[in-house]
Amino acid sequence: TMEWWTHLWLNEGFARFMEFVAVHHIFPEWNSWNDFVFSVSSLALRLDAMKSSHPVEVPVNHPDEINEIFDTISYAKGASIIRMLANYIGIDSFMKGLHIYLTKFAYKNAVTEDLWNSIKESSGKDIESIMKNWTSKMGYPLISINDNSDKSVSFSQKRYFSSNSSDSVNDDDTKWVIPLNVVTEGGVSDRTFLIGSTNESEEKQFAEYIQKLENEGKWFKLNSQQTSFCRVNYTSNQWSRLSNLLKTDHNNLHVADRIGLLSDCFSLASSGHLLTVQALELCQSLKNESEYFVWAEICSNLKELCRLYSEQSFFPKFQKFVQDTCLPIATKLGWDAKEGENSDFMKLRASLISVLSAAGHQETIQEGINRFDKHITDSSYSLSPDLRTQIFLIAARNKGQGVWEELVNIYRTTTESEIQRQVLMAIGAVNGKAENALQFMLDEVRSQDASFPLAGVCSSIKGASTAWTFFTSKYEEFEKRFKGLFLWSSIIGAIVDGIQSHEQVEQIKAFFKDHDAASATRKVQQGIESVNNKLAQLSRDVSSVTNFLEK
Repeated sequence: TMEWWTHLWLNEGFARFMEFVAVHHIFPEWNSWNDFVFSVSSLALRLDAMKSSHPVEVPVNHPDEINEIFDTISYAKGASIIRMLANYIGIDSFMKGLHIYLTKFAYKNAVTEDLWNSIKESSGKDIESIMKNWTSKMGYPLISINDNSDKSVSFSQKRYFSSNSSDSVNDDDTKWVIPLNVVTEGGVSDRTFLIGSTNESEEKQFAEYIQKLENEGKWFKLNSQQTSFCRVNYTSNQWSRLSNLLKTDHNNLHVADRIGLLSDCFSLASSGHLLTVQALELCQSLKNESEYFVWAEICSNLKELCRLYSEQSFFPKFQKFVQDTCLPIATKLGWDAKEGENSDFMKLRASLISVLSAAGHQETIQEGINRFDKHITDSSYSLSPDLRTQIFLIAARNKGQGVWEELVNIYRTTTESEIQRQVLMAIGAVNGKAENALQFMLDEVRSQDASFPLAGVCSSIKGASTAWTFFTSKYEEFEKRFKGLFLWSSIIGAIVDGIQSHEQVEQIKAFFKDHDAASATRKVQQGIESVNNKLAQLSRDVSSVTNFLEK
């Protein structure tokens, strides 16, 4: 047991990491580490790039602060840096150190340094000096490969922020010790470079290795299989080589590396380091991709951009781009699972239907409505569990008259909690019914399920705006029902993060000056920062994306 809440991550981060260790050991064919890269590391990288993040180890002096740290940083970043360490020293050495730690501190309290000392004993490496800044400092590094005036290349590391215009960009000089491996045309490097350590020869050898690859005109990708917790930016030439590789022979890169390239490129575009057009071109390079997690990364980013651009004049052309990108594989998969089909294809089908409906693809929308109607009128017809959420949402957003009553009836009559939660999200997404859905949430929905209709409401810009107005008008009711619960921060976070106007950002700041957000204080800060970052990206994208779509 951790000695104090400061060391919460020792429990939660380790537990999240071991979920994947166990599953990979029993079912290696499930490729669970690809899932980790997509659903755990990417989530942590997104949140920890904010100014309003917090270190893995954070002082706790008040009960409200305890609730705040049961979050993505403690769970997902904690798991990610443990994975980084395990990959660096080797899983056998890591497990041996873990055995020493668990044996020594059985039925006792422990702190982070106790874990590092145990792993040092098994590995012979100075683990604390490597890992100290990963737990004691917020954020993580961006490793940049830079063009120099003499046509050589160099590398640098600097804390990465979700906005390149952040006031803090030049203020944080934290350096991390980063275990870094490289994959290139010749295969994966047979060594791991320890960047940022006191051993200057290590960095010199790494720089020479990168320069050699560059001189030979070879493609290379840092952070093979995304084992280290960082982002990477390349020179324009190297991005071009990697894009061409994805277009001509994407299987030369591991699935986790393809996910990582997409994740880094979209994030660097959202922060202003790259143009969003570059990320869109990367998507075009992967039209022949067939792996679920790669497509899941593409779909989640394109769907996010659909929301960001939804009120812009170029949005119809962007919708056409999304359709052109996703339709070939969606058509190949169809709507119905085939006998013996890999479970990844079932998940991929749902992701593609979701993004195509967001992109206004009429055939997809009509098929979703048809299946929903058949579900309503034919008691012998049941929707595929894999597609049920998407079909409910398509009907909610597009069917029109009568769909509110049909969805509410499903909620009131079904006895399956999974279906109830799926239909609650759809109830929140019904066009023109945002306020009705929010009142329905307060009147009929159990507290533990309140986040589902709220998520549906806030999935649109207009809905999130309505949710904010509703929340402030009924604040006392929300406070009485949810404050003090874990759900309180999720509710406020969902509303604030869904906003997309400077005016409402100012309203949020003013409101929480007079009202104590308590355990949701950090969520408010993160939400405001996220909204400002999205608005900044939108301002940058209007011209370049318009030009790209008109080519």
